[in-house]
Amino acid sequence: MSPRRLAAAATAAADGRMLTALCAALCWRVLLQPVRAQVDATALVRIPVGLILSPDSRQMNASFRYGLRNLAPSSSWQTHWRLDAVTEFTDTGNSFDIERAICRELETGIFVLIGATQTSSFPTMQSYTDSFQLPMLTPGSPAHHSVEEQDHYQVYMRPDYSTALYDIIRYYGWDYVYYLYTCDEGLLNLERLFILMGPRSNTLNVAARFLSPDNSTASQLLKYLNDADDKMALRRIIIDSRSLESTQRVMDLLADANMTTKYYHYVIASFASEELNLQKFGHEGANVTGLRILERSGRALRDFYNKGDWEGARQESSGRGGASQHKLMYEAALIYDSLRVIHAAFSRLLEASPTALKRHLRRGEVYNNGSRGIGNCDADRVVPFEAGNRILSTIKQVSLENGLSGNIAFDEHGRRVNYTIYIWEYTLNREKTKQQFKFKCVCG
Repeated sequence: MSPRRLAAAATAAADGRMLTALCAALCWRVLLQPVRAQVDATALVRIPVGLILSPDSRQMNASFRYGLRNLAPSSSWQTHWRLDAVTEFTDTGNSFDIERAICRELETGIFVLIGATQTSSFPTMQSYTDSFQLPMLTPGSPAHHSVEEQDHYQVYMRPDYSTALYDIIRYYGWDYVYYLYTCDEGLLNLERLFILMGPRSNTLNVAARFLSPDNSTASQLLKYLNDADDKMALRRIIIDSRSLESTQRVMDLLADANMTTKYYHYVIASFASEELNLQKFGHEGANVTGLRILERSGRALRDFYNKGDWEGARQESSGRGGASQHKLMYEAALIYDSLRVIHAAFSRLLEASPTALKRHLRRGEVYNNGSRGIGNCDADRVVPFEAGNRILSTIKQVSLENGLSGNIAFDEHGRRVNYTIYIWEYTLNREKTKQQFKFKCVCG
């Protein structure tokens, strides 16, 4: 064979080997594409959850962090995901500070918000979450607005205790009570109690009195209660105070005024009542009745303590602010339950549609309507969160049987239903006897 033909044959063979190699490379690339797609699909997706607390809410912050550790990560079909925190600490009683905090959360980008507010600042939080259609879970008291006015984006983790108060009044057959309140929320709770009673409210006489936070009105008011015409008449006094600290101050004032005899029956309208120091009331016969929603001997609370290092989380969140309460408080429990509800909602959402959040997450950042973040408070036009309605609807469909606050379910307005409130009494022998009122709450 001539050299030219040998060279041509060698060239053809080389071309054939190159073509074979190229074909093999292309085939492997095609075969590897589904594998790479599967790897990308299972990449960790971080779902940001906003949290707004006051700086002194150390135990609520601890329960939030503790919940994040216990609940992450999760998998829903091809989506591997976890909840991440976007936290703001601010004065929750100041509407201006609340406004700035939620605007920072919106600009950063979150899918849902947990907000602990006070009665005075709640309308601000409600206005922003409604305008931007951002779902919010709150451990606060259910709002007293007319639910028919518009669609609201708040979900209330704290059960309404008006029915429990009504049951207590009926149980004892009272026709006259004093209602002492220390904040606007107490007056709104009294209004709800009257609405609940309906026509029967005509048979109950209520003397409502305001106790100022600085106790400047306390002395005159307590003297009025103590100097009743009939010294032997039983005084039934409902105390509605927002926090454990303010309720304890009221109880200490009552004890200092020697209002601890058998002629006084107090009802503490607060789920924090079981943490009160009532030693001064255990000697002279005064009866104290309180409310709680945590089943201290229940499985849910045991599981909470056994899941991780709660004591470490509590001390970590205490920081420079001093030690927080050792015992889990009800508001911290509601924060933990809020996270479990959010986790269950996103599990349901991503199981139904694994790509439901794809258009809103890019390179680890949240986008809404093509722009980074959920919204800009300084923009001329409010752009609602595109996924807000779907997330809110999914949250309201969540039902948990083993929450720290008992059975967790919501009605269409985001209020708790089918929950249990426990009644305890502090008697002369200084023992707390437990009664249980179990009912289905009909809200709205």
